[in-house]
Amino acid sequence: MANLTLKIDDSLLKKARKVAIEKNTSVTSLVRNYLEQVTYRAEDSKNATITKLKRLYSSPDIRVGNIDWTREELYE
Repeated sequence: MANLTLKIDDSLLKKARKVAIEKNTSVTSLVRNYLEQVTYRAEDSKNATITKLKRLYSSPDIRVGNIDWTREELYE
């Protein structure tokens, strides 16, 4: 496991320590858990987006009206 050094405000660290004590854990564990949640949520969101895009590409439900114009008319 790698070490990470953070610089945070003293008052924030004090509050984080209180939360860690209440949860019977450490500030390190709180930070690790938060980072895991953030990265997993990002991965889940990315995977969900990819799944939706694949579904759209595999069965497009796009309807275009009748083409009753010519190319020349478009450039007028």
